[in-house]
Amino acid sequence: MQPPGRAYFASLVLILGGLALGAYAFSVQWRLGLGVAGYEHPMLWGIYITNFVFWVGIAHSGTLISAVLFLFRAKWRTSVARASEAMTVFAVMTAGLFPIIHIGRPWFFYWLIPYPNERQLWVNFQSPLVWDVFAITTYLTVSAMFLFLGLIPDVAAARDRCTDWRKPIYRALAIGWRGSTRQWIHYGALYGFFAALATPLVVSVHSVVSWDFAMSILPGWHSTIFAPYFVAGAIFSGLAMVITLLIPLRKLLGIEEYITIRHFENLAKLIIVTSLIVGYAYLTEFFVAWYSGNPFEQGTFYNRMFGEYRLFSWGMLACNVVIPLVLFFKRVRTSLAALFVVSIFVNIGMWLERFVIIVTSLSHDFDPANWAGLYEPTWVEGAITVGSFSLFFLLFLLFIKNFPAVSITEMKEGSAHAEVFDDSLARCLSKHGFLDRFYELFLASSPRVREAFGNTDFAHQKKMLADSLSLMTSASGAPADELEELDRVARRHGKHDLDIGLDLYDLWLESLMQTVREFDGHFDRDVDRAWRNVLAEGIEFMESRHER
Repeated sequence: MQPPGRAYFASLVLILGGLALGAYAFSVQWRLGLGVAGYEHPMLWGIYITNFVFWVGIAHSGTLISAVLFLFRAKWRTSVARASEAMTVFAVMTAGLFPIIHIGRPWFFYWLIPYPNERQLWVNFQSPLVWDVFAITTYLTVSAMFLFLGLIPDVAAARDRCTDWRKPIYRALAIGWRGSTRQWIHYGALYGFFAALATPLVVSVHSVVSWDFAMSILPGWHSTIFAPYFVAGAIFSGLAMVITLLIPLRKLLGIEEYITIRHFENLAKLIIVTSLIVGYAYLTEFFVAWYSGNPFEQGTFYNRMFGEYRLFSWGMLACNVVIPLVLFFKRVRTSLAALFVVSIFVNIGMWLERFVIIVTSLSHDFDPANWAGLYEPTWVEGAITVGSFSLFFLLFLLFIKNFPAVSITEMKEGSAHAEVFDDSLARCLSKHGFLDRFYELFLASSPRVREAFGNTDFAHQKKMLADSLSLMTSASGAPADELEELDRVARRHGKHDLDIGLDLYDLWLESLMQTVREFDGHFDRDVDRAWRNVLAEGIEFMESRHER
């Protein structure tokens, strides 16, 4: 939380300008009514609902990265989780504005809330707007609590060091945190609970949003594929936004050693997977429309690809299906400039997808007399869209200025494990026979191990083991040359060289841990945890590079 530089203030001024433009446009719509937007029958949903679905989608990958990867104990989540959680909360807040903007009379938005009043409960639960209210408020509440919970130990540390106006804020947010053993036990249990609670919300919230469309009978919307289709697309767009935010963030804050190329490569792999799922959903949509023999469905999709909005549709396919294919190349996955460009294209493509789904279906319904011409958004809609992006980036900039962008607690935990590991390794290596005993246990663990290492030069192998331990411990923040060396070792284990199966990695680890138990006189549960945590990322890296 150092004083920000010129780049920060330049970004802030630009963002405030965009926010002022959006606020002015909204004031015009407030005074003159929804008619200043480009809506006319049957085009009554347009840019605003497009933005709503887009921002809800952006919010999903924050929960995916933080909660799901926490439950699966993926160590690489530590460096990117905080920024992802903040992105989730701010994206949901931004999304929540658009149903209010869209209703035309925003001063009556509270009519959507089921609270006791003299009018009785007149809430129309068949309205998609009401579904969205429940989905957004639930997801926002859980996501905000999840972010707040992870911040508690860090704001407590800031409380003890801060002397300016932020100290009372940190004191209130720390809620009496002292870091006692009892507090840590409750903290760990509660964090796991919220991670488990937030995970199904990734699926449920965007499924509810998709039902805004799927529950209608409009061609192009009435489909059972919408829920998984929207969820996959939401995760896809959210991952792209995470990369878009993290690449400048690591440079702006100077945290390159915490957010490394490896983290971006893992995110890029997730983008590849979700891009393929989204592409499959596109293919399924067109196949079902063709195979069904329904002339209305066929007409809608033909119009989508060859009608007035064909440029949007083909641009959507290019950005979401074709361009992400370059991520199959490692050189692209490990190039920050290339990743940033790809992430921008994906964000554009996913916004276009929402626009195509909403606008093309509304403009081509059952009655040809209703078929509208080209929908032309007005400057008011464009300015409010710019304002929404400005609001999102403003909230994110203010957050990283006043709160740690990377979890200090989890980073310190990793440093503490590394220190315990180094001390234990030094004690083991100082005792004669440590490496001999390890290979004795390793060879005895399985006939496959004896077969794979039967003709090994163990004098050379012992030196390689000592070197590989130091390489694997630095896998999360290693320089590029060390990662290349570890990558070379992993590929040598592949089927085209030594043909060492991935299952032998587990035997290797357990044999090593048994040897440490015998040779480290200070071995206890903490030492065991330190060894396993330190080696976990190295083993994960080796497995990811292993040629199966």
